[in-house]
Amino acid sequence: MDLEEIKEHKHGPKWNSEASDMLDEGMIDEITEFTEELNEFTKSMESRSTYLKDNIPKLLNYAKRHIQYIKESDIPKSNKLTDFPTTDRSILASFPWKLVPDDLDYSGLIVYNTAGTTGEPVSVPQHPISVAAYCNLLLRALSFWGIEPEFLPEKVGIALVGFQKYTITFPCILKSLNNTIFLKINLNEEDWRDAFDGYRFLSDVKPEILTGDPLSFSKLAHLGDQIEYSPIRPKALITTAVALSDGVRKRLEEAFQAPVIDWYSLTETGPIGYKCRLGHGYHVLSYDIEIEILDKAGNACKPEEVGEITVTGGRNPYFPLIRYRTGDYGKLNFEICPCGDPMPRIFDLEGREPVQFFTADKKIVNNADISAVLKPFPIIQFTFHQDSKGACELKVKFASGVQQPSMEDLKEAIFEVMGEKISLNIIIDPHLGERRPSSKVIPFSADIPLFYE
Repeated sequence: MDLEEIKEHKHGPKWNSEASDMLDEGMIDEITEFTEELNEFTKSMESRSTYLKDNIPKLLNYAKRHIQYIKESDIPKSNKLTDFPTTDRSILASFPWKLVPDDLDYSGLIVYNTAGTTGEPVSVPQHPISVAAYCNLLLRALSFWGIEPEFLPEKVGIALVGFQKYTITFPCILKSLNNTIFLKINLNEEDWRDAFDGYRFLSDVKPEILTGDPLSFSKLAHLGDQIEYSPIRPKALITTAVALSDGVRKRLEEAFQAPVIDWYSLTETGPIGYKCRLGHGYHVLSYDIEIEILDKAGNACKPEEVGEITVTGGRNPYFPLIRYRTGDYGKLNFEICPCGDPMPRIFDLEGREPVQFFTADKKIVNNADISAVLKPFPIIQFTFHQDSKGACELKVKFASGVQQPSMEDLKEAIFEVMGEKISLNIIIDPHLGERRPSSKVIPFSADIPLFYE
């Protein structure tokens, strides 16, 4: 089944975008080189350590010359990582140009807008190589689960499944993955000719791997429960964005007869880790990221302490990570794991709890839809809560030095996805997050049970 047949499939979605991996032959050669290095420098913790000791100082030297935020900082002449300032999402949101190197050809620049599943959406500068490397890291994780997908031309290799009011949808060919077909679809009924076509379509095109979040996968399983149709049987489900409970994992494994692998990744950093096959934490995936565990003041935590996961390095030339504070918390462990993967592990990872909201008419609203309508506003942090009676409360912290929007504008934005019948209280809190020990804000919460639990 070629790309045109996918686009015209009788059960296919109403595609709303065109896309390409933007890779030229030179970039494909670089991906091949990355794969070779991935195999070489993840053989042992020692080989990874050797790479980092050789390359992190080079990155720091480069940052002092070409990254504005670092150039403006008072850094000693030494290239000691801890002498450098930390960076975070608020800087990326407010001053992205300060984190992008000033000496590059930007013709390959891709701007990724995060979905906002876990909080404030931001725009992230990406490069075709950093995007393509995701697939190589996915293959590495799958190998330790004993899974060998067949990524073939004219076959759907990966399908990314969403469940939102609106998101872009498209099919494309992944040149770096043997010209296999990639799909991005949305299970929202308005994207299909029939409410159950999303399930029928994936059943017909038979993707090797499904990626998505627990809410989207649960919606897909729920569709399958309601119709008589050939079941969807991928080789694995890769779930990300929010925490995966044991009950939901079991439900999805039974529905799709495939393992469900929890994936730790941010748009800003790319993939960081995957859940160990034996349940022993999250193995760090790549050799090219240095991970620190920091306290609120930016100091290293003791080995047994949980702190903020902070990343340096990566493979994105347009956004090289310099002590990037992820907003996620865990602790790092360097003991050898019996599963066979020699890479360090992250324990006690505080995954974001899955949350969904309901309109007054009981229609499901994805938290990413809340983030999407708030994106135009100069919001640094926010929380959105729905109580058991359906009433909602929005707290916002605006960026300093900007004109604040009116309450009416904020209400109209929320009403766009939640409907005007909803009870809504808005609070402007300039100190949001400051009263918490870690400054971490849990953006979404609800007293209403998830529809799939």
